[in-house]
Amino acid sequence: MNITIDLLIPPIIIALLIGMIFSTNALVMESTVENRLSYELQSTANTVLTVIEQEVRGIKEIVNLETDQLQFIDAASDTVTIFRDEMSMMVETSSAPGSPEQYNARLYELNFDLAGVTGSPPILRVSIITESRAEQEVGTRPNRYRAVSERDIYLRNLHIAQL
Repeated sequence: MNITIDLLIPPIIIALLIGMIFSTNALVMESTVENRLSYELQSTANTVLTVIEQEVRGIKEIVNLETDQLQFIDAASDTVTIFRDEMSMMVETSSAPGSPEQYNARLYELNFDLAGVTGSPPILRVSIITESRAEQEVGTRPNRYRAVSERDIYLRNLHIAQL
């Protein structure tokens, strides 16, 4: 009887060690992918905000402001529309109709809002949420990773025009 137990214990210990190594390796791999994905999503959200800030830099007049769409006239008298199309941000200019610039930003949400009260300097509040896709992740999680970025943009040209 003692011989049977002595023969069984080493394979069981080796199997447990192999299982621990594989589970630790999977955990490290998942953690690395999570960190990389979180960094990419946050960087993308920040970049999209910078692009929007550069586009609204020469704003003269706001034509239409909805939660997910901003349409304005810029310094060159072009009508510019910024909106979300599925997971991309689109910037369409009247001087180049039919060919909007597309930014593959993995957008989950794009929000525009004018902050402040009437008579105060106009501030455009932009909020962006980016979201990962299932093929970018390890495992089969039902939830996706998201990153949020918000910025208040002072619309200097509109404020000067109001004075």
